[in-house]
Amino acid sequence: MNKLQVKPTIAQVILQQLTATASRKMMCWGVRDFIGMPSGLLFRVSGLKHRGHVYVIFDEATDTYKVQIAKIHKREWKVLQEVTDIHWDTLGDVIDGLVEQPSVTK
Repeated sequence: MNKLQVKPTIAQVILQQLTATASRKMMCWGVRDFIGMPSGLLFRVSGLKHRGHVYVIFDEATDTYKVQIAKIHKREWKVLQEVTDIHWDTLGDVIDGLVEQPSVTK
């Protein structure tokens, strides 16, 4: 008997990786409204540092992620910050630094 194997979408893989490595941090971000996109995962957050959207984009050529911190203003997507070349095991820490952890100033 042949078993049907369904390849998970990029969004599903990203969500699995985030929940495996940063599930407690995700609760602190107030994460909600997950949307699977063709190239990644989009969701909303209510962190201490950022309230708005986070878009995690998979770069197939380098097997890394790009994270965009953005807001939608007057129906226009405005990227506030972008980090590239993120490996899956540091994805949660990078997002946490952008969304939740306040900047340290001297």
